[in-house]
Amino acid sequence: MISGIRTRFVFLSLAAAVFLSACGGEEEKGRLTVGLSLPPGWQDRLDMGVLSAQGSTPYIGTVRIRITCGGVESSWEAPWATRSLSLDGLDLKGGCDILAQAVTAGAVIMERQLIDVRVGDGADVPLDIQLEESEGFSAAGSLINPRQYHSATPLPGGVLIVGGTLDTGAIESISATGRALAASAYGCSLVTPRTRQRVLHDDANGQLFVFLGGMDDSQYEIISTDDGQCYGYSIEGNRKNFFPAIYKQSVFLFGGYDVINEWIINTLEINSNSLSENTVFTMGIPSPRQNLHCLVSGVYLSCLGGMDGSNYLAEVSVMDLENEVNRTQRSLSKPKTSFGMTSLSDGRFLLTGGINGSGFLKDVEIFDPNNGQVIDFGEALIYPRTRHSATLLLNDTVLVVGGLEYTGPSISAEIFDPATGISRELPWRMRVPRVGHTATLLPDGRVLIVGGNMGDKTIEVFNPRID
Repeated sequence: MISGIRTRFVFLSLAAAVFLSACGGEEEKGRLTVGLSLPPGWQDRLDMGVLSAQGSTPYIGTVRIRITCGGVESSWEAPWATRSLSLDGLDLKGGCDILAQAVTAGAVIMERQLIDVRVGDGADVPLDIQLEESEGFSAAGSLINPRQYHSATPLPGGVLIVGGTLDTGAIESISATGRALAASAYGCSLVTPRTRQRVLHDDANGQLFVFLGGMDDSQYEIISTDDGQCYGYSIEGNRKNFFPAIYKQSVFLFGGYDVINEWIINTLEINSNSLSENTVFTMGIPSPRQNLHCLVSGVYLSCLGGMDGSNYLAEVSVMDLENEVNRTQRSLSKPKTSFGMTSLSDGRFLLTGGINGSGFLKDVEIFDPNNGQVIDFGEALIYPRTRHSATLLLNDTVLVVGGLEYTGPSISAEIFDPATGISRELPWRMRVPRVGHTATLLPDGRVLIVGGNMGDKTIEVFNPRID
C-alpha cells in the first residue's frame, strides 16, 4: 500500500496547480503527479449571486479530490487558502478513477473526471487535469463563418451546420476527438445561401432535405451524407412559407401560400426515394398560420401556436402521418410564438417561454400529442425569454439557454425539471449573448452551442454535472 500522499498548490497568474504524489514505504511504489488548472477568465462568467455566496467577487472555497479504486472511494477536501492536503492509503497500480472538484458556497462549480488512471511500481507519471465549468460553458473552438438561425443535425461523424447566413452556402461539420471539438468545411456547399431554413434528416437514405430560407421557397436541396455532395431540386407548382416534416419515406409540406397568397389547406407529399410528388387532401393545417412550431412524435405531427397576421394563436393542429388524416384541434394554455420546444423522452413536448401580445413569456407547459392533454406550469422560468434553445439532457431535465430577454440578447441559462415543474438558474454565463443559436446534445451528455451572434464565431459546450 502507498504510505502517504503529499499535496501542495502552486499559483501562477489565474491558474492553480495541485500536486498529488503517491509514494511507497519500504517498497517503492508508483508516483502520480497531477496538475489542476482553472478555465481562463472564469471569474468573468460566474454569478456569485446565484450561488447565494457572500460578496460578489468570484472565489474558490475548497478543493475536493475523490479517488475510487476497485469500488472503494476515498475523498479529501481542504480550504483553497491552506494550499495543502494529506491523502493516505492509496494504491493506483490496479487502475483508479480520479474526480477533482472546486467548491464554492457548498456548490461544485468546476470539476473533471479521469477514468482508469494507472501507475505501476516505480513509475513517475505526470497528469494534467484542466477543470471545466460544472453545469457551465467551456470554450470549444470557432466556426469558419458566423451564423444565426441556422440548423444543426447530429450525424455519426459529428454535427452538420447548415445555413444561417446569406453570405455563403458553405456547410460546416463539427467533429469531436475525445473532448476536443473542431469545425471543418463540408464536402459541398448549398446551391443557394439560406437562413431560417428547415433541415430534415432522412437517415434511411443517408441524406438531408433543406427547405426554405433562400430566395425561392419552391427550390430545395438534398445533402448526401454518403458521398458529401449537394443537389438542387424544385417542387411542382408554387408554395411558400410552408412547414416541412419527414415520416418514414415521405416528406410532407404542410400549409403555405400559393401564387395569389391564398392559404393552401392540402399537403404536398414527396417520396424521399424517387422524389415523386403527390397531393394529400385528407391532411393539412386548416387555417393560415406563420411562425408555428411543429414536431413529430411517433405517428403524429403537432403544429403549435404561431400567428395569423398580427394575431397570436393558441391553436394546435395534430396530423396522423401514418394514416394521412387530421386529428381533433387542440389549444395551448395561451396564444404565443417563438417559444422553445423539445421532445421529452416519453414523446410529449415541452414548451418554454415565447412571446405574445403581453410581451416575453416565462410560461412552461407540456403538450401530449397522443391525447391532446396540456399541463400548464405557469410562469416557471427564471427569466422571460424568446428565440432561445431548449435541449433535453440525459437525465430528462431540459437546458434552456440564451434568447431574447427584456434587457436584450441573453447570456443566461437555466435547467427546467418536468418532473417537479421547477426551473433552476445556473451560476455560469455563456461567453457571448446568443439568439437564434442551436444547442445539440452530444453522445457524451454535453451540449454543443453554436452561432446566434453574427459578430462572433465561437463555439461553446455545456458541461453537465458529473454526479
